[in-house]
Parts: sequence; C-alpha cells; structure tokens
Amino acid sequence: MGKWRACDPTSAHWYDLARLERYIAAHVSRDQDRGRDRTVREFIGELRGFSGSAKQKLVLDETELARAALSSLFDPDGQTKSTEMQRLLAALKKNSKPVKPKDLGLIGKEHLLARFKEVGVEPETFKYQKVLGETEELPWVVETAFGWCPSLERRRIVVGVNCSVGLGNPFRSFGRYGGEGLESLLADQRAGRNEPIIFVLHYACPRAPYTDRGKSAIIVPGGGQ
Repeated sequence: MGKWRACDPTSAHWYDLARLERYIAAHVSRDQDRGRDRTVREFIGELRGFSGSAKQKLVLDETELARAALSSLFDPDGQTKSTEMQRLLAALKKNSKPVKPKDLGLIGKEHLLARFKEVGVEPETFKYQKVLGETEELPWVVETAFGWCPSLERRRIVVGVNCSVGLGNPFRSFGRYGGEGLESLLADQRAGRNEPIIFVLHYACPRAPYTDRGKSAIIVPGGGQ
C-alpha cells in the first residue's frame, strides 16, 4: 500500500477555522507575490474530493462564492471575514468524505519482517501489530514490530513519524497528560536497554500532535487511556 505523499490533496476535514484561515492566507500571500489572484473555485479544486466541477458547484452555491476571488475572504486591512470563512469550511466538510486511516498507507508486516531478517532477527520471535483510528476527524495509524536478534549487543529502537525516521525518540511520554514513555514501557516488558532486541514504532497522521516547536516529543492518540 502506497503512503500518503506531501503532493496528495489535503482534506478539509483536517482543518479547524483557525488553521483554514492560515492555509488560505498563505495561498493569497503567495499569489500576491506572483501577481495573480486565484478564485475560490480554483482553491476548492485543489482539495481532496473536489476535483469534479459538480462538487465544486455545491460548495460555491452554498457559500455564494461562485465568482469570488480567494483574497475576498479577507478585508483590505488583512482581517479575516470570519462568517464567510466559517461557511466555506462547513460546506467543504459537508460535501466531502473524511480520509480513512487506511488511506494514509502502511509500512506493512512483510516489509518490516524483511528488514528485521537483514540484521539477523530470529524469525519466530518477530511480532507485528497495527492500530488504526481517528481523533477529532484526524485519521492515524500506529505500527509496531518486535524481534529478538542475538547478534546485537543491546536494544535497538527505531522510531518514525509519517515515514521519516526520528533523530531522537519523540515517544517519551504516552498520553496528553504524561505517563510512561516508550523506553520505560519496553523495560517493563523485560526489553531493557541491554537486551538484544529490535523494536520499531511508526506513527502516521496528517497533523502530528507535537508538544513543542522543535518536534522533539509527540502525543500518540489514545495513549495513557
């Protein structure tokens, strides 16, 4: 299964009003730098589920923005026209379907097992699990894999978010209100740092809930519950 790519259309269901305002403002600013002024219809056509003119027309009719420029959603002084923006967001969500977690893509059991075998894992100890869910209209996928590898001198943890390997461990605490992190959880399961095991944790979500600007820590949905 292919992964969700950065070039794939974004979904209106991934935005609240404040995020949609910032997203549209970025489009308007970029257009101004390039000397153009795209229409609301053009903007809608770039979103997931709105490639067809019929769906675009439904939104435009409901919002009365059929001939409007995208920049018209802001006053001359740059202030957002909140009522128009709210109506647009509501219409976009009403006339499109949320993205299902499975559509984000999976690394998959077979691929991970092949990589584990390359470093000498005992195949019968390999364990794989995936959990798919949604939190506040955001789909997410968590995949884990475990295996015993006698050639290793100590535990190896590989973590990633949205198909990018983490430089550090962003899963230091599970749950919005703190709690055990990944390393502590593994130690509790007799997989401490001196054990010859490999553990992989991959998290995919269109808007990863990092706790800081440096993206050094992340909240896993459902953690600590």
